[in-house]
Amino acid sequence: MNKILIIDDNIDDLISTKALLKIILKDSQLITASSGREGIAKAESEAPDVIVLDIYMPVVDGLAACKLLKASKITSTIPILIMAEPATTIEEKVLGLEMGADAFINKPLNYAELSGQIKSLLRIRTLEKRLNSENQNLTISLKNRNEKLDESNAIIENIYNSMPVGIGMIEDNKIKFVSKYLVNILKFEDSIINLTVDIIFKNWEELKEELFKKLPLSQSMSTETIITDSQGITHSVLLTLGLLYTSKNNKFIFNVVDNSEIHESRILEDTLLKIHSLASEFKDNQSFLAQIHKLVQQIIPTKNLYFGLYDSLTNTISIPYFSNEYEDAITLIPNSNNLASIVVKSKKLLWVNKKKIAQLANSKIIEFMGKTVENWVGIPLINNSNIVGVMVIKNYDKNLTFNEKQIHQIEIICNSLAPILELRSKNIALESALEKSQESEKLKNSFLSNISHEIRTPMNAIIGFSSLLKDELETWERDEYADLVIDNGDLLMKILEDIVDIAKLESGEMTINKLDTNISKCLENIKIKYENKIKLANKNIELKMFTPKDSEGLLIKTDPFRFEQIMDNLLSNALKFTERGKINFGFKYLNHEVLEFFVEDGGIGIPMDKIDKIFDRFAQVEEGHVREYGGLGLGLTITKKLVELLGGAIKVCAEMNIGTKFCFTIPFDKHKFIALNQSQNKAVYNWKGKKILIVDDLITNLEYLELLMKKTQADIIWATNGQIAVDKVKKFNDFDMILMDIQMPVMDGYTATRIIKNICPSTPVIIQTAFTEISDKKLAMDSGCNDYLEKPIKSVELLEKIDSYFN
Repeated sequence: MNKILIIDDNIDDLISTKALLKIILKDSQLITASSGREGIAKAESEAPDVIVLDIYMPVVDGLAACKLLKASKITSTIPILIMAEPATTIEEKVLGLEMGADAFINKPLNYAELSGQIKSLLRIRTLEKRLNSENQNLTISLKNRNEKLDESNAIIENIYNSMPVGIGMIEDNKIKFVSKYLVNILKFEDSIINLTVDIIFKNWEELKEELFKKLPLSQSMSTETIITDSQGITHSVLLTLGLLYTSKNNKFIFNVVDNSEIHESRILEDTLLKIHSLASEFKDNQSFLAQIHKLVQQIIPTKNLYFGLYDSLTNTISIPYFSNEYEDAITLIPNSNNLASIVVKSKKLLWVNKKKIAQLANSKIIEFMGKTVENWVGIPLINNSNIVGVMVIKNYDKNLTFNEKQIHQIEIICNSLAPILELRSKNIALESALEKSQESEKLKNSFLSNISHEIRTPMNAIIGFSSLLKDELETWERDEYADLVIDNGDLLMKILEDIVDIAKLESGEMTINKLDTNISKCLENIKIKYENKIKLANKNIELKMFTPKDSEGLLIKTDPFRFEQIMDNLLSNALKFTERGKINFGFKYLNHEVLEFFVEDGGIGIPMDKIDKIFDRFAQVEEGHVREYGGLGLGLTITKKLVELLGGAIKVCAEMNIGTKFCFTIPFDKHKFIALNQSQNKAVYNWKGKKILIVDDLITNLEYLELLMKKTQADIIWATNGQIAVDKVKKFNDFDMILMDIQMPVMDGYTATRIIKNICPSTPVIIQTAFTEISDKKLAMDSGCNDYLEKPIKSVELLEKIDSYFN
């Protein structure tokens, strides 16, 4: 969706420009600003695709704003279309282009010219974004390739350094590379690189001659020889020496192994090589680690072993592989109060016997559970100083003992294993994130498609039947068409309210106004409403309400509007998905502090695999039956969040083709009972002699409000903006009530209210507007108004509120 920012200090021009752009770019988001400073701020925060800027404005004019926008790193690439006046000179336009303007258009705006200019700038912006995106993708791709290369080099280096053999390279009779293993044997404190080879191999010339004799039939040889360390001590080793072919035959690679450990080292070397082969063969961790267990058993014959992977986000250790003859399998343990957590936190080997385990348990350092072990060994899995996880070996056999050489060999295996497991964990996390991102995008696209359909459906009916009302019709036809317009208007309002509600709930701006609420009366009103809906839907459904016997006068502190919204959403769903049978609803006392409400139907039910998703935002619009029955799929999401805001919780029980039951709770720690009137008559208001000033810039709103109060016999006076309202109050100063709109030309409602309250502070002022933020309500009350009404204005609420001030 494209974003267009319009900056113009002339409100009329601002509105007309916005209207033209709305026609040209139907699906675009239009943002407005009434000054240069405000426009610059919005450009930096909203990042629009095109800025439409008036040339003449006070304080920061269009040319200055253009220069500032082009100087900012954030907004420098955004195309700017400057709206010039007829009086704008060529010199001013040239100056504007020098300051960074991309195009000019003259006022009054021509539709075709504006359309061409805007679309041209959007195409430029799109191409620029695409180029930036491709550059970013190329940068990311190059970075990923370099990271993979670095990672591969690190893995290779780790493998070399973890192998229990001394590896080295010789060039021109000088040492060019040696592994850590060989450095440890030779014990040189300073670097050995570039020292002559005869320092280590006293018989180097003889070794070379023997190798050259085997050429070209063999490129390497193996022999026993002696190496000398830094202290002059000799070591008997098995040497494998090979020639790296060059023009000078001056490069050699070699490895040495201590003969005393030759057998164990060969097994370990094969094991390390096999680890990487197994990693390629077995893609899932459980199968892969089961094969690693078999390799470990060649060193220590144990069946009781598990691998744990550490998750720093959840501070837990997951168990992808668990083998134990005496204990049940586990899949997750906390990173606290256990031996494995000590290994993870310290990044050090932990080798303890049952006596030491008992001491740790008695000191409350750990909480040991399971069968008593004779020995417990935990080896950290570490890659580049990052803790990846832990390998744990448990020994229950008194006759089986470990030695340091065995544990050291397993440590080497773990050193090679850690990079593989870390890489796998990262890949799994990336795949999961990608899958979630793709699913979220799919659901959002489906939601947007559905919302477009849901809004257009009632709009088509409203527009269609409204146009038919102009024709000559029978009275019954006119009434029927009017009812259809009203019904579809209510439906459209419900859709828009759902969208606004979910936005408020997601942003945390939803406010709860708790009042003394007669729950039984609310439910009775809802019952009457849905009995009528069932009749209109022509469905064979029996609606029953169940409430405790002593609850007729029960008052609890809650938000009655949100409570009715919750019940309305649940009953609306029940009616939507039930063709025949029954719908039951009501409440009961769960205990002395909680009420439990329920809505139960005999409709199509919910599949078991979908129950966990029905409260998710967007998820429902993907289901076939939701499309079949209509709706945005936001009702249950809103319901769940509203229940939680009221201090309760909601749950659902359902069975496919049997029905669905929703239950939710509301606390009622503050409650009381009232006496109920046996009957209530519709209120009749007589305000003869009262003078009411209605202030609104829309004639349709003025006509509507006057029509609502027609039967009250009040004297209704109009004012089409705040300034006119102030003038009338100054002139007459005899109004009994003022209904004030907020957004109006010339003077807004806040300013008008403040001035009027200074003139006649005792005159009640009720602000009527559609609040979008909590701050709007604060502004309204700070202006001095007595009360407010939220649009759309409902006749009962309006009349009751005005009457409360007259009486």
